[in-house]
Amino acid sequence: MNDRLLWEAMKSGQKTALESIYSREVDYLYNYALRLTYNQDLIKDSIQDLFIEIWNKRTTIGTTDAIRPYLITSLRRKIISTLKKESKTSQDVIEDIDFRSDEAIESNIIKEETAQERSEALNSAMSQLSSRQREAIYHKYYNNHSYEEICKIMDINYQSVRNLISQGIKKMKGFIDDG
Repeated sequence: MNDRLLWEAMKSGQKTALESIYSREVDYLYNYALRLTYNQDLIKDSIQDLFIEIWNKRTTIGTTDAIRPYLITSLRRKIISTLKKESKTSQDVIEDIDFRSDEAIESNIIKEETAQERSEALNSAMSQLSSRQREAIYHKYYNNHSYEEICKIMDINYQSVRNLISQGIKKMKGFIDDG
């Protein structure tokens, strides 16, 4: 069943549709959230709260053709909101979130490289980026999200996403070329 039909079934009150969405997306959401925070209790609670809210607001919630980006966006906002409430310097929470990439995901990019010796340089270059650049590049190249989807997920405008990715790639290329 495609995303639109599954979402509409859930909106019409079919619990099996919500269960299907949950079972299909929960592992992905959990792994994504681990890149935002190591607080596993916060992650589990946020995912649970997200699905409860979706179910409770199903009659007023909008339609979507892409469930995963919708869920990622909602989960990201929920986690950031919770972290802001817990943080003493809440205005800087978004910039302070250390979006992490793991070796399994980095290996997907490395496989596309023809030379094995570039893998170390790529990992080092990625670590030189700002948290926001790593996150934007993660969404674009690791998950193949469109710029528009990244805008929604990261809650920033289109040009900012393009700038983050462009500047991040330039910085990585410069680091690799110099290394």
